[in-house]
Amino acid sequence: MVISRNNMKHVLTIAGHDLTSGAGITKDLEIFLALGLHPLSIPTSFAIQGPKGVTGLIPTPSRAFNRMLKTAGDEVRLDGIKIGILGRIAQIRAVSSLLNRYHDKPTVLDPVLSSKNGFRFISNDGLSAMIRELFPLSYLITPNLDEASLILQKPIRNIREMERAIRLLSQLGPKNVLLKGGHLAGDPIDLLFDGNEILTHKRQRIDRQVHGTGCALSSLMLSFIVLGYPMKEAFVRSEQLMEILLRESYRLDENGYWYSNLTKIACGEHKDLKSLNSPRKTSAGRHGQKRNAALLDASDPADLFKKMEIVQ
Repeated sequence: MVISRNNMKHVLTIAGHDLTSGAGITKDLEIFLALGLHPLSIPTSFAIQGPKGVTGLIPTPSRAFNRMLKTAGDEVRLDGIKIGILGRIAQIRAVSSLLNRYHDKPTVLDPVLSSKNGFRFISNDGLSAMIRELFPLSYLITPNLDEASLILQKPIRNIREMERAIRLLSQLGPKNVLLKGGHLAGDPIDLLFDGNEILTHKRQRIDRQVHGTGCALSSLMLSFIVLGYPMKEAFVRSEQLMEILLRESYRLDENGYWYSNLTKIACGEHKDLKSLNSPRKTSAGRHGQKRNAALLDASDPADLFKKMEIVQ
């Protein structure tokens, strides 16, 4: 395996391609680059999608997909892996083999099952294979309420049922679960369960349909984990930046979804900010579970946004 000579962390996204760059691998790449990581990407499929939703999905040919996985796994040091849409059981099995090779690196699995406008991405058999083969290999899974309901075959209608559901999801094998509660009435509530306690984040609802929020949150989580944050701090920082992304969202079409852009927020009017590529100082610990107490050093993304007077 080739050892990199740069100080940047390398993260791989394995997900669908959205031609509007609002979700999937293009959204993941944007988040990773904005936070000073070097991204790699392997498309599992290509969505026929405009600002009003998905109308079709074309899977990546199996031979090409498997060759890309092998190249990424053999020729680049991977510090973290993000997984989104996996439309075929063969893709799930191929990704499982890669994760077994990189079992000591954090994997964030966003079990994307359908689009905002209801286009289904994976069959019931495919979902069963994902739960069986990928959940136990995942450091974190990030389902929304609809996805969690399908996975558990149980309705989730309130915060109490969310708390029960997140514990049941944890029993399926992932080390941590982030359950997104934006589909409940009222202000959105997200829950994080680390196997011991539940952490809650509540924010004010913004009355707009923002495309790719699940992709953005899971990519933010992986970024902060790879940069050395313990899980709870990664959750808080990711939720802070999600609030900014939602607040600063915009439209491509006046009748379509809203879009977010972290790179624009971080760098568009702040060209003199320091690079985020400096290595973080962390003490020993799997997936950066331990780190120095000082959270705001010059190479810290949180410090970047504090300097921008965005995070209060």
